[in-house]
Amino acid sequence: MSQGAIVDTSGSSGGAIKLQGRNLILSGDSQVFSTTSESENGGNLVINATDSINLSGNNTAIYTFTSGSGAAGNLTVVTKKLTVEGGAYITTSTQGEGRAGDLQVNALESIELTGTTSVGELSSGLGSQVCPILNNCESVTGNGGNLTIETRRLLIQDGARIDASTFGTGRGGNVLVRASDSVELIGASQSGLVNSGIFTQVGNGAIANAGDAGNLTIETQRLIAMKGGAVSSATFSYGNAGTLIINALNSIELNGTSSSATLTRGSSGIFVSAEPKATGNVGNLNIRTKLLTVENGAKISADNFGTGQPGSMTLNVDKLAIRNGGLVRAGSFDEGSGGTLTVNAALDVEINGTGTIGSDKVNSTLTISSQGTGQAGDLKVTARSVKLDNQGKLIGESASTDGGNITLNLRELLLLRRNSQISTTAGTAQAGGNGGNITIDASNGFIVADTRENSDITANAFTGRGGNVNIRAQGIFGIEPRLRESPQTSDITASSETGIQGQISINDPDVEPAQGLIELPEEVVDATRRVAQICPREPGAKPLGEFTITGRGSLPPSPLEPLPGATNTTKLATLDDNNTNVLNIAPNKVQNAIVEAQGWVKNNDGSLELVAMAPNSTLMPRVVASACPDN
Repeated sequence: MSQGAIVDTSGSSGGAIKLQGRNLILSGDSQVFSTTSESENGGNLVINATDSINLSGNNTAIYTFTSGSGAAGNLTVVTKKLTVEGGAYITTSTQGEGRAGDLQVNALESIELTGTTSVGELSSGLGSQVCPILNNCESVTGNGGNLTIETRRLLIQDGARIDASTFGTGRGGNVLVRASDSVELIGASQSGLVNSGIFTQVGNGAIANAGDAGNLTIETQRLIAMKGGAVSSATFSYGNAGTLIINALNSIELNGTSSSATLTRGSSGIFVSAEPKATGNVGNLNIRTKLLTVENGAKISADNFGTGQPGSMTLNVDKLAIRNGGLVRAGSFDEGSGGTLTVNAALDVEINGTGTIGSDKVNSTLTISSQGTGQAGDLKVTARSVKLDNQGKLIGESASTDGGNITLNLRELLLLRRNSQISTTAGTAQAGGNGGNITIDASNGFIVADTRENSDITANAFTGRGGNVNIRAQGIFGIEPRLRESPQTSDITASSETGIQGQISINDPDVEPAQGLIELPEEVVDATRRVAQICPREPGAKPLGEFTITGRGSLPPSPLEPLPGATNTTKLATLDDNNTNVLNIAPNKVQNAIVEAQGWVKNNDGSLELVAMAPNSTLMPRVVASACPDN
């Protein structure tokens, strides 16, 4: 179908449509649609193409629609490969009291959504809309339809979208994406103003009493968002943002920003939010994957820019890596409070390095914060280890209220390197607020920093009270409590400029590290003083042989002291019978008591044996060093 070709079954009750074949191609404003304008429900629209479906060009579309009290028809698309590009779209929507139809897309191999219209930058994609015309939205009470998308690979790029939005009083539809291989969200529109991605939202421009956004669920092996690609559930008005759930079996990679990104827009990432002037609540965000990477200006956030209630963020991962200016945040920026951010890592949390967004430098940060008048939330991290390096930050700060609380439960290690920071500092020189509390439980592990690298743990305040710092660890190295921070050292502080100091409590194991240590001699042992020389048989010859002490007994600290460890009696040597320097004494009976050797005896085979007591013999010194005669 091309050049404005149309299949239309609209009426007071829209008729059903079914298209079936191997390939379906729509282009140049061609459309297939069914609308209903009265109280009766519209007919369903079903498209089954065994090979492919391709929609391209401005205003090219497949949709069902209702403007009355009857529901719009459901829309089903079944194919092997679906391509929607150049501003084309497949949607269901309502502009009345009736409910929008459900949209279900099953593409065996792939779904590719690409680009926007050439004028106005309307996205290519799949959607469900409440009051899409943005006219008389107060009377649009119908709910949005649900979107279910199943494929092997989903690719959304260059400003294309999957979008379930409400602008009226009806509730937005839910979105479920199942991609057995991958979900890839790449780039933005040419202007950089429209991010590629998947969205459920109370839309920008919605009426004051708009309905809630739908929930968004993504199930896949790998999720990739880069160059501005995003997943979001947001509210711009009265309605609440939806819950966002992502289960990626292997990995989630969030990388970079769009070409025109700023600190407030254009980052790749995963977001739940209440936007400025919104009165609705922030949605909850739950992510489960093995490896979660946030880097090069990408973000994960649960931000409250409005006045509603905060959401919570829970990350269940094997490893979380925040690198080169990546950000994970639960923040508040107006009167609303910040939510709870929980990280459950089976292995490690790594926060490392700096990056740039536009011309602005940004640190890699895991944070709860309040930049407005609302309270900061709580940050809880459970992991094997937390490693902060190269200005990495773990923050619970506030501008004018109390700092957020940070709790770390670590099995092995907290490492701070090169100007890294854990902080719950509160207030400014002009504003109050008490410092938040920091609790670090590494009962079976260690806290390690470099004394000279200015890595700090701070719970400071300006006019309020300093927070409390409670630490349990097997050992703390390179960082210590101080009254004030120093730029030359790594510090633990709970200070206040004009208020009351907080408390710092550090619990070490009840042991003395120096207990049981043996002070070693300063001089190197002279082995010749501990070896008995065996004289040669011929006059003038040099001494022969070596005598090496081995075993657990080790060398004594000096020739005049006994061996400190356990010793045993061992046959030492066999000499010829004509060696006149060896005493020929019969062996003595071994006694039951264990005592030091006092002499030696020569056995019948000529070997020597150390004994506790030898009758009629000269006592053996502990260490014998003899000089050979000249002749």
